[in-house]
Amino acid sequence: MNSVLPFGVNHFSQIAGNAINTYLLSDAAGVLVPFSNRTYFSASGVYYGLNKNTNALIILDRTDEMNSNGFVLGASGSGKSMSIKAEIVDVLMNFPDDEIIVIDPENEFLPLVEPFNGERLKLSANSPTKMNIFDTDLNYSEEGSSAIALKSEFLMTVVETAKGVPLTSGETSIIDRCIKEVYQDFARSGGDKVKLPTLVDFYELLRKQEQQEAQDIALVLELYATGSFNTFADKTNVQINKKFLVIDTFEMGEQMKSVGLQVILEFLWQRVIENKKRGVRTWVWIDEFSMMFSDIKSGVFFAKVYKRIRKHGGVVTGVTQNITEVLDSPQAQTMISNSEFVVLLQQKKNDLEKLIKLFELSPTQSAVLKTGEKGTGLIICGKKVIPFSKLIPTNSLMYQIYSTNFKEQQEKLRKANQSEE
Repeated sequence: MNSVLPFGVNHFSQIAGNAINTYLLSDAAGVLVPFSNRTYFSASGVYYGLNKNTNALIILDRTDEMNSNGFVLGASGSGKSMSIKAEIVDVLMNFPDDEIIVIDPENEFLPLVEPFNGERLKLSANSPTKMNIFDTDLNYSEEGSSAIALKSEFLMTVVETAKGVPLTSGETSIIDRCIKEVYQDFARSGGDKVKLPTLVDFYELLRKQEQQEAQDIALVLELYATGSFNTFADKTNVQINKKFLVIDTFEMGEQMKSVGLQVILEFLWQRVIENKKRGVRTWVWIDEFSMMFSDIKSGVFFAKVYKRIRKHGGVVTGVTQNITEVLDSPQAQTMISNSEFVVLLQQKKNDLEKLIKLFELSPTQSAVLKTGEKGTGLIICGKKVIPFSKLIPTNSLMYQIYSTNFKEQQEKLRKANQSEE
């Protein structure tokens, strides 16, 4: 038996006096043995589970692809949360010099913060945490635009989102003029952080303008400058010096979130620029990124930041269960279809039909997404489409940290209460 295997070793020749030779050509071996499956192993990669066809480890390095940005798409209960938490931990272990940032709208990633020496940045209307919307690096420019010009463009987006209707040409001119003026002291100082302006400074400058449009813009921004949602109005009061940061937006509220998410994306962009100067790669996970497409303006802004970050050493992953909602957005559909890394977990029937068409999946490939097995699906990495299974033993410590199952959390709480009693 061993002699006819395609290893080129004839065990018969080792028997004294036996001169039997056997030959099995590769085309004949191909009929008998399914050598159609590849091994996916990168020495610098991250573990993504087992190949369902071969049971071999899947170790991939997303940064080897032309576009390392990616998406994780799966129905509720498909194991999506477990999958991304496991990837985050593997990145933390494999790339200790890189920075990891998670936008957490559902308060799911807090259990990872303490065990992995992370930092939690909680943003809400009554949170003491402050983030300066005017933070910038004067030395940065992009496509001929200065840092202040880019900040002017960003503030126009924020005002338009807060206002709810497009800006007039007069309003954009006023914003641009006031942005340049409010940054004057900061620019003259050569970028002294002490002289960074704030949203309050910008708001007060608008109020001093004679035009009625300026007064209208100031009124729109009042809620975010001096009102209840002033989280982004003052100088940043937190020192973010950890390699692992979770931005908790769970209590941000719907009204504050529309502007807040854009501010967070701008913050991410500034972090990527700072990290690039230090030679540090930035990994970003955005849970339920479908919320970025709640309105057209936010969707366009998210698509722009997503693209810009990739060019400056950032690796971004969008995660969602709202597949149909995302695919209804032209920006989101273009981003997903152009991505080089996508994890597809178990899908609902209507969502699956759209994904089959989008990724041109074969019947065999799409069947993997219909089994209902948690933690299983397809990995699309460049030209590769790999069926995988990534199950974490329920009795492991990592499972206890990752799990967001409500019944399991109830049981854990019950046992903790019993222990205290």
